[in-house]
Amino acid sequence: MTTDVFLIAGDQFLREQKIKTLAAGIEKNAGRALHLQSFDLEETPLEAVLSAARTPSLFSSGQLIRAQNAASLKEADLSALSAYLENPGKGTMLILEADDLKGASELQKIVKAKGQLILLAKEEARGTGAAFIQQKLSQYRKTMAPGAKARVLAMCGDAV
Repeated sequence: MTTDVFLIAGDQFLREQKIKTLAAGIEKNAGRALHLQSFDLEETPLEAVLSAARTPSLFSSGQLIRAQNAASLKEADLSALSAYLENPGKGTMLILEADDLKGASELQKIVKAKGQLILLAKEEARGTGAAFIQQKLSQYRKTMAPGAKARVLAMCGDAV
């Protein structure tokens, strides 16, 4: 894997789509399936997440560790994350997720230095929301007038 850590910030739906795309690309390039583990950093200490990342997967040759609510990390957690990134777990891709990164500039610096920072914009959410609606319409063989699609997107507001 070329990048072992990602920090993805933005709307939850967009994060899900981006993570699916990243995982599919890495699985395709590596020619193997990844074992997925998910954690919430508001409930699970970062050390437990990093311990899981250091431990090789028994189920596959690589693993994807998702850690939600990364913006809640404290100073000591950031030091531990930085130390982990100096020698990341082999075959492990760590994805840190956050709704918003206000006040998390140190986290951004750490991830930028060793991995990739992905900020998902609200405008991107609108495009993805429209694509999602179109996908569901196609799936159920239905149609919708362009005005109706615009109205649904407007009703969803920032949630899309």
